[in-house]
Amino acid sequence: IENEVVLEKSSRCLNDIDVWEADTVLHFPLHIPGHWVYIFVLFGTKNIYFCDSLNIIGISITSNLLINVGPKLLRLLQYEHEKRINDGRLSTDNVFNLKEWNAIDFPVPHQKDGFNCGVFVIMNLYRMMKNVARNSPVETNHRKLFSSQEMVSIRKTLVDVCYRKAGLEELENFGI
Repeated sequence: IENEVVLEKSSRCLNDIDVWEADTVLHFPLHIPGHWVYIFVLFGTKNIYFCDSLNIIGISITSNLLINVGPKLLRLLQYEHEKRINDGRLSTDNVFNLKEWNAIDFPVPHQKDGFNCGVFVIMNLYRMMKNVARNSPVETNHRKLFSSQEMVSIRKTLVDVCYRKAGLEELENFGI
């Protein structure tokens, strides 16, 4: 998010969302070359959480995401804030302070391979959305490792969910 044109195009996804309410949560799957990660933003706590299923033993692309993507995401939020003040959707006394925001490397279950990151993004997204819906604390069993057989079963369940042969609650069978 480098210039005004990119900011404007990026902010379109936020147009119909009241992002400045304390209970607003935004969920972003993010693709970087060769890998998917999951990002969620809690406006009430002003935290941006980066969830990387390859973050094992401190070897992670998450630190690069915190450094490179975090500020860009904050710039997008700042741009959206300014736009809403200018068009009257937000009061001018509503202040956006970059220094109040935190970027956090959030622990999530780890993948054992280099090709299931997309499945982990979906599972982590489901878990966080479920916690938010229950108004429960953000939590996850980040020590959980899924076997290859479990990953095959999870993929089949996700296909069944897509074709409405199963409900999302079927993911509970995997300890998500």
